[in-house]
Amino acid sequence: MKEIKKVVFLESAYSLLLYIMMNDNFEKDSVFVYHGKSANEIFEHSKINVETIYIPREEYIDVTKIKNLFKRKIAKSKYKKYLKAKLLDSIKEKTNGYKIEYFGNDNEVEPKILWDEIEKFTVIEDGWSNYRSDHFEAYLKRFKNKFKKKKDLKRGLSPKVKKIILSGLTEVPEIISEKTEIVDFKKLWKEKTEIQKQKIYNFFGMQAADIEKISRKKVIFLSQPLEEDESLTHEETVELYKKIFKNYNESDILFKLHPRGIFTYKDEFPEMEIFTSKIPFQIFEYMGVYFDTVATIYSTAVWDIKNARKIDFFGTKVHPKLLAQFGNIEK
Repeated sequence: MKEIKKVVFLESAYSLLLYIMMNDNFEKDSVFVYHGKSANEIFEHSKINVETIYIPREEYIDVTKIKNLFKRKIAKSKYKKYLKAKLLDSIKEKTNGYKIEYFGNDNEVEPKILWDEIEKFTVIEDGWSNYRSDHFEAYLKRFKNKFKKKKDLKRGLSPKVKKIILSGLTEVPEIISEKTEIVDFKKLWKEKTEIQKQKIYNFFGMQAADIEKISRKKVIFLSQPLEEDESLTHEETVELYKKIFKNYNESDILFKLHPRGIFTYKDEFPEMEIFTSKIPFQIFEYMGVYFDTVATIYSTAVWDIKNARKIDFFGTKVHPKLLAQFGNIEK
């Protein structure tokens, strides 16, 4: 019987955390395929060597910038053929002689390109979008209008998706309930040995000293990639943070950068503890670290927090640009 190699399509730090928590042998039996700069930073700074296939998005972005509609359509078609050949060659090179199992987010670019070659897929939770019934309804409506085949459905709806791994953030939509397996990740963490826990810390480049720093703070502020997503300028972002931080003693704050965050703000807030590890916030709950206050502008990570006395959710009303771009998001 052939040994198994797992090909994993994940971009978010949160999904990566869930996957490596379920697979204690991830550094030996998995190949991670990704395209995002944030994911690339995680793998580049990881202290655990894993097999990866990095597909930079710059070439595709160049294609989308072609103004002529006909030329852009031809360029997209050529790029997809090129990308499919590149992915197949890279995966074959790293899985030669192994039986392949596929995991991750079926809605990412890479599994979409390879979908005809994939027989069976396991979806890993990527956050609240996996629980939004209205998202499924809107997606199905768009899908039907394009007259595609059922096997090409994404978001876990394709017959090729045999299992959907969720953490049970809230009620599971009926449309995916039969495929869903709920995993108690807090319990899973408690059952891990100290060596296994340290391996997860090492994967995200987290130091043992970081845990002590975290546990000393009363307030944790969960930032968002406002600059990276070009929602606000650097100056606007800093001014907004300064306005929010006036509600607390700065010495009490742990500034947790978003996993996709590039700017560290160490010069702007030299007295504040800046936590730069890409490890998701959810790990703190698994570790049993409790805070007096968790503060954020509109991070969905706070919606299921159980390890804080109170949540300060400032919402998009704190800045007119955020309100105009995202609408009124409030807790």
